[in-house]
Amino acid sequence: MLKKNNTFLNNQDWKFCVKNFPIISIDLIIKNKNYEILMGKRINEPAKDFYFVPGGRILKNESIDSAIERISLNELGHLYKRKDTKFLNIFEHFYTNSFWENESFSTHYVVMAFQINCSEDENFNLKNQHQDLKWFSKEDIRNIKIHKYSQLYLNL
Repeated sequence: MLKKNNTFLNNQDWKFCVKNFPIISIDLIIKNKNYEILMGKRINEPAKDFYFVPGGRILKNESIDSAIERISLNELGHLYKRKDTKFLNIFEHFYTNSFWENESFSTHYVVMAFQINCSEDENFNLKNQHQDLKWFSKEDIRNIKIHKYSQLYLNL
């Protein structure tokens, strides 16, 4: 259930958290019947200009169920519920930089990866963090700038 009482932190508080704590987040691995994964080109750091799966952080007092709903709606323009997903595993993403390009601290994510199998008729519209939405297969790793953390999902 989407709840409206979870809010994003202001920039100063968010920067403090990223600088000092691991961030708990969700990645959504959207697969089609050809085992391709939906990715968009990141427009923000970390991982700017790399193709990456949609996802986002879990907010304070937000359940995993609500986070999946919020993230899927905000990132894909399509609401998915936890029952629509398959939990894959927990991953760690370590970046030497952060959202703030002129700052010199790293970003550490603890990521819960959930797979969603989609049908051909589902339409997606990556928003906020991505542009240039595409489907990718294992073979695309050689030719396209897919981030190493999203490359892992192509092998699952």
